[in-house]
Amino acid sequence: MGAAWFAGRGVGMSRPPLPDHERRTVNLTVRLTQAEAADLATRASGLGLAPGPFLREAALSRRLPSPPVPELNRTAWADLGKLAGNLNQLTHLAHLGQVGAVDTSILEELASQVQTLRRDLLGLAD
Repeated sequence: MGAAWFAGRGVGMSRPPLPDHERRTVNLTVRLTQAEAADLATRASGLGLAPGPFLREAALSRRLPSPPVPELNRTAWADLGKLAGNLNQLTHLAHLGQVGAVDTSILEELASQVQTLRRDLLGLAD
């Protein structure tokens, strides 16, 4: 094969080793039913993670990445983002007393409805 086989393969380009305290050296075995394994794989792939990293992040109460927005809902998602931004600006001004005759409870209810709509667009349960 010769040296040409190694050309362009990133030889010598590996990452520096992690410090000992950051290396994951403990192997944990978990037994699941077929249905549980399928559910785990679905949830993990929905967030763009492999099952192992998904379990680690979920079990250690770390923030999991947001699921991708389904293609069907992308336009609605973008519109919702603009609406939410405007609502946040109004809420901020209302709390500063710079918006006349706005009931903050109405703004808070609207913010809650925006959050519910976001979850619905992502297909997330409450």
